[in-house]
Parts: sequence; structure tokens; C-alpha cells
Amino acid sequence: MKRIILMTALAITAMGCKHKDYEEPSIESPAFSISGLRNGEAFNLAAGEDGLIQKSVLSRNKFGIIEWASTFESTSCSDCNPVFSLTMHDRQGAGINDCSDYYLFEQKQIDFATSLSTSLFNECIPEIAGLESIDEVSFTSPGSVPSGQNHLTFPESGIYEVEASFELEDESTEIENEVTLRQTLYAGDHYRLSAPFQYEVLSDTPGESQQLLLHFPQLTDLYATRWEINGTTNTDSDPTVNIPYDEQFEIKIFFTHSETGLEGSYSMQFDNGFPFNTICDKDEPLIDAPSINFIWIIESPNFEKAFMTYRYNGKTFTSATPLNSDSNSFISILGYSPYEQSINGKNTVKLNCNFNVFMVEVGNESNILELTDCTATFGFVSEQ
Repeated sequence: MKRIILMTALAITAMGCKHKDYEEPSIESPAFSISGLRNGEAFNLAAGEDGLIQKSVLSRNKFGIIEWASTFESTSCSDCNPVFSLTMHDRQGAGINDCSDYYLFEQKQIDFATSLSTSLFNECIPEIAGLESIDEVSFTSPGSVPSGQNHLTFPESGIYEVEASFELEDESTEIENEVTLRQTLYAGDHYRLSAPFQYEVLSDTPGESQQLLLHFPQLTDLYATRWEINGTTNTDSDPTVNIPYDEQFEIKIFFTHSETGLEGSYSMQFDNGFPFNTICDKDEPLIDAPSINFIWIIESPNFEKAFMTYRYNGKTFTSATPLNSDSNSFISILGYSPYEQSINGKNTVKLNCNFNVFMVEVGNESNILELTDCTATFGFVSEQ
């Protein structure tokens, strides 16, 4: 009898535990998706379906404007353009290293840009003590066309050397010093290829000689590689140089851009002693040599405007078209919230929105897609 009871108890226990051997799968909606009408017919894109994944990048474009980009990309084609992308230009609020202010996402509506951003020329501005006005500086650059006192027009993107020449006068002796700065720039992109060196004036005997201690500047986007002192190469990071008065002298420093590997240089040439000869106290920081700033003058910055691309039927379509110039094309922002997971290992927000947009095929603007009544959730990463 005891044996029968024991067997019965074991059977009941087995039956009671059977439902815990597995769990019913839970079906969750995709975190990031787009749905709506494409030329009147329903379409849908979703991360996690049909080999699509969501990616995002926060960066600066070639004009230095912050761009938030969210893309749906195919896992089967890593070299292909994104299947769908949304990029928005930020006027303020976001920085590459601090995106705590999501000012852009707090707008109720964002318009589509009807054309890409463009720029005609660089504005060159010297940061030089002792100059009363920009008119005292003469700017030149081989391959460019002057378009004003401090404006240079470059015919195409590429590496150029800009020269700034000016004259400084010693107030006590009234002796003039002809000074020339030369800096490498990359016309057509925001990153720099050169920067001024740092220095300390160790001694100065007017009319005879000076002694300077030069230093490689510590920069995140550039690293200095070598010097050229009056034509002689020097690879020391902190060389000491003796400079005689009444002789032409040139100090040149070379850089490599950390991201692209491109090289650039900065040089200062003078003919009557180092022109910026303030002797530093031991507690004072190093002094930066004077520099030329290069500022892009942007015709159409497209601040707080959006761009979309869509790869469909083997063709790429863009929203950068005059068809989106009226109020029928828009992105209505419904809100944003933190995403509990991450994209690319970075903090992410989910942006919910509705949009209507015209898209034209790149290279064939007569081929038009109209996306209407679209609802979407995009993921955007920040650098917090």
C-alpha cells in the first residue's frame, strides 16, 4: 500500500512540474520601425526583420555642423548604402562630447531640406596680437581666387596652403619686422590639418639674439611629427633654438591628422627677431604662436532641417528636392525617450514621429516616390 502511494505521489509531482519545462514565446513589437504608404501602397521596415538592423552616428559634417543620423541597414550587405536613413542638422544644444541637451528633438515639427548644404569660400581670420585690423594682413593661396580682403575661393575640395603676410613694428626702436604665416587647410571639410606651435622665450637680448624653447602642441585630432628650423629637420618634441636679430628665420612644424592620415604644416617666417617675444614666468602657461582661422561661409546650412534616403528596387532616393518646399512635407515629432538598451554601445534615445515626404531618384529626378501617413521610431545615439 505504501508503494502504491509513493508511485502516485511521484506521478502527481511530475504532472505538476511539466508546464515549467518551457515558456510560451512572447512576441514584442520592434523597437525601431517605419510604416506608411509608398505611392499609395502599404510598406513597412523594422529593425530585427528581413535582415535589417538599426544604427546611428552623431558627427560633424564637412561644414562642421552637428548631424544626428539614424539608419536601417542590411546585415547581408555591409558595403551597401543604408536601406533607409534620417539625418537632422542641429543648430544648438548638442556637442560631440556632451549631448545632454536634446534641443533638436524638442521641436514640434522639422521641415525637409530642399537641397544639400553648400559653401563658396573660406573666410580667413588671423589671431595675431598687435594688429589693429584685418586690413593689415595680405592673404594668398596658390590655386585659389581672392574674393575679398580676407576671403579666398577654392575651385574644388582639397589641400591648400594659405599665407598671411603682415608687418609688425617695435614701438621702442621703430624697427619693422616682416612676418609671414603659412598654414595647411583642407578646403571642403571641417577638420584641420595644421595648428600653431607652442613656445617659451628663455632670453632676449635686443639687437643681438633670442633663445626660444619650442613645444609640440597636445591636440586630439592632430599629432606633431617633426620640425624644420631654417631648413634643418629636427624630431625633438621640445627643441631649444637660438635666433639672431637682423636675419631671416623660419620655424616650421609638421602634423599628421589622426583620422585621415593626411599631413599638414604651420610655419612662421620673420626677418628681425622672433616677433612675439614676451618672456614667461615659470608659473605661466606655454604661449601659442599666432594662427590663421579658417571659417566656412555656408550658403545653405539647413539648420534644424532633415534629410532622408531610401534604397528601393536597387535605386537610391533622396528627400533633397524642391518638391518638399511646401507645408505638405514635414516631420512631426511626437516625443523621445531613453532606450533601455544601446546602439553601437552608446546611450540611445527613441524618437517617435510622423512624416510625409517626396523622394526622387539620385540622378533621375523624374522617378518619384511619395511616402505618406508614415509613423516611425528612430534610434539616435549620443556621446554621454
